[in-house]
Amino acid sequence: MTNINEKLNTKSENHDTDSNILLVDLTANIDEIQKILENGTIHKIISFDYESHELLKNNKITHEISDNYTSRTELIHVQNSCYEYVKWFADERIQELTNYDGINFGSLLQVELNYFLVQFIKKLFEIKNIYYQNSSSKFFASATLLDLVSLFTNSAMNIDSVEQSRMFYYDTLKIPLKVGKYELTIQISKNYFNMLRRIFDLSLLVLSKPPKFNNDRKTTLAVEFDPIRYKNLFENLSHVPLNFIMFNRRKLAIWNFKSFSLIKRSGCSVITTNSISDRTVKIRIKNGLAEVNSKIESLWIHDDFFKSFFSINGISFWNALRPIFKELYTKRTHESISEIEIAKRIFEKYRFDSILVWSEIGSTEQIMIKLAKRLGIKIVLLQHGLFYDSESISAFKMNEFQGIYPVDADKYVIWGTIEKNHQIRHGIPNEKLMVLGSPLFDEIVNDVSKNKEQNYVLLATSGPVKENALDLTVETIERNRQTIQKICDIVTKMNKKLVIKLHPSQDEYDLSNLVKGINSNIVIKKTANISQLAKSCDIFIMIDASTVILEAHLLKRPVLSVLVKDSDYGIPSVLSESCVLTDMDNFETTFQRVLSDESFRKSMIEKGTDYVNKYLTNQGTASMRLLKFLANI
Repeated sequence: MTNINEKLNTKSENHDTDSNILLVDLTANIDEIQKILENGTIHKIISFDYESHELLKNNKITHEISDNYTSRTELIHVQNSCYEYVKWFADERIQELTNYDGINFGSLLQVELNYFLVQFIKKLFEIKNIYYQNSSSKFFASATLLDLVSLFTNSAMNIDSVEQSRMFYYDTLKIPLKVGKYELTIQISKNYFNMLRRIFDLSLLVLSKPPKFNNDRKTTLAVEFDPIRYKNLFENLSHVPLNFIMFNRRKLAIWNFKSFSLIKRSGCSVITTNSISDRTVKIRIKNGLAEVNSKIESLWIHDDFFKSFFSINGISFWNALRPIFKELYTKRTHESISEIEIAKRIFEKYRFDSILVWSEIGSTEQIMIKLAKRLGIKIVLLQHGLFYDSESISAFKMNEFQGIYPVDADKYVIWGTIEKNHQIRHGIPNEKLMVLGSPLFDEIVNDVSKNKEQNYVLLATSGPVKENALDLTVETIERNRQTIQKICDIVTKMNKKLVIKLHPSQDEYDLSNLVKGINSNIVIKKTANISQLAKSCDIFIMIDASTVILEAHLLKRPVLSVLVKDSDYGIPSVLSESCVLTDMDNFETTFQRVLSDESFRKSMIEKGTDYVNKYLTNQGTASMRLLKFLANI
């Protein structure tokens, strides 16, 4: 077998030994790279992600980053192209092969496929540009990059890399835990989560009664709801004549005593898999798998369609994408058969007047919505967060992809007039919109203990995300970390206590090592309720934008937003109209003013209060408003 040094020294037509380019990503094997460098024939090394850049930098290996080979315009094009690629299933040539009982498997896959494709196509663009600038070079790359560079040249060879089993976005879950005073995050596989869910489902059968409906009341099915997050909603259930039923698949309905107690006291019933999955369901799943496997085989015959569809600027990347795409599609399709048949059985067994969802794009929600609409059941979509309401085209496309503008919902329950105007500007009819406020904030408004002693600065992080091409650049990631580091330095220098609350995103970077090197007294919170933390803070600092800004405004805290990312979404109204904006270069001056200028601080709080009063209607009573609406739908 030819080793890597023999490959490096092998000359081919039009290739000199000084034009070897090494392409590395997070699978890079540092020992293999160092062996290659000992040969002395590598002309250039290019890293393709932050992890490989850090690996090379820490080993003092000179290299370029792939970001240098793409422009901002190209990255925006990558992002927008991915929104189109994930709709591959809508093509009439293959649409029937992706449907099962009126539900399209491709549609269920959109979020997860987009998460993968953004990273994949960014690398494709970079490799294309690298190749065109170095077309006479010989390339050496790890397996994933080799598939991409081989689309352009035959002069590409594989190097040994760290073997990694292919993991898709929903194959693992990060679960924050608090054990005594210690906080940690564990990562578990989806299979392990499903095992835990079965155990909890069995416990529920023992601890709770099966759903019982009062036939004189309307019945609502709530899909994928967190009882602790919507605590006030559940606490008010007993005061409204409504049958309220929960059905969760991606998250546990009950996972601790607090969630169990909330559901128990509320009188809410929980539908579990064990209470639904009878012999009929199991037979249907078996028959469904046989039907779908036949359709999958027929789908892959349409290779010409996939080659044509998955192409960019006349270059098809299907050959590189094919094995990954087929594995993901087959895996999720098999899983979805069970989800669909269980959902169908629920609608056969129970009668609902409405279903309540907070998303139209989640796989469970899509299945339940399609089946409910077929039966004439009303779909109520609940606004779940703060949205980018700027006039940026990129913001509109992102919002559209994430289901911010309702398609299937009969009614959309939104938080206030600002979001109502945003929805109407983008074509959502006024009669579909119900301005009822948000149950998420009722507890904050009604909490008489909210004015606690204010004795620390609270920093809420919101880092770069992997489903945005502009966020994937090394520059953006490093700027985020440098900004947090500078904030820690300045707050420490001014003798203020600092607490950092990490964003709950699966992709959020653990800052522990970075922060402890600055000040070991800085507290990092991974699992804590940010509302409770904000009650005791003196100043609230937010990296970019997040819904938690509204909580800080309700608590009358001065909010300072430090702008880091530019994802091409523009500036949302919550930043431009309610916060003081700054950046890494001007943070110290602005922060010092907030500390020392009482009139400036007061004006910040007044500005935030004015905005939150416009953004959130029915403050403190939104839960009751929603429940009464559902009881009369």
